[in-house]
Amino acid sequence: MAFEVVREGEVALIRCTALESRHAFSTRQGGTSEAPYASLNLGLSSGDERSRVLANRERFVSAGGFSGPIQVAHQVHGADVHAAPVPEGAKGDVVITDRPATPVGVFVADCVPILIEDARTGAVAAVHAGWRGTAKGAVTAAVEALAERYGAQPADLRAAIGPSIKGCCYRVGEEVVEALGHLSAPERVVRREGEAAFVDLQEANRQLLAAAGVGAIHVSGLCTHCSTDLFFSYRREGERSGRMLAAIERA
Repeated sequence: MAFEVVREGEVALIRCTALESRHAFSTRQGGTSEAPYASLNLGLSSGDERSRVLANRERFVSAGGFSGPIQVAHQVHGADVHAAPVPEGAKGDVVITDRPATPVGVFVADCVPILIEDARTGAVAAVHAGWRGTAKGAVTAAVEALAERYGAQPADLRAAIGPSIKGCCYRVGEEVVEALGHLSAPERVVRREGEAAFVDLQEANRQLLAAAGVGAIHVSGLCTHCSTDLFFSYRREGERSGRMLAAIERA
């Protein structure tokens, strides 16, 4: 399997063995936060104590071996792209860079985190894709931005689709099904149980990456909603759910 759980001290991370760039998908294990944020909550917006969140971020950066704080944008469930360094307050769901010592990332709590590297130029991208971002083609925008800004060729790209809520647990309304109807094989994304519809956003983004010509696509298959001991889940825990971070830095 291309994905594995690794432990750096108390901190548990998910890594994709196929990526050469320094990277990590965080879990909920190894932090300082108390319930309901126990314990590696990396988000400041869920009501956790700020001091604990900042301490957790330091733990994540250290455990992941990153050069410094992670460059992130203010996520809005869209497809806008920002190149690091990201301007303060910039809104977007894709962050790219070809700079060394400049880790980029996205926050998640059920949405799909996607990390992309270019084997030739060294450029990297972090993508946040909920159903809206998936429907708007956030990951496609990332591939196009890597090509336009850094000269990356899609065939040289490697993508890792990290843990997220999967089709086993992600029940949605018909507006979501309709929004994803443009995919190459929507029947592999939507599962029906009577009148209920369930969506697999990892598969949806795999299809988008394949359609964009990405050379190597690796899918974690891990469900944040199912794995209560390993991941936070907004669908399971609500507004007070902790947040995880997926980050990547040029090798």
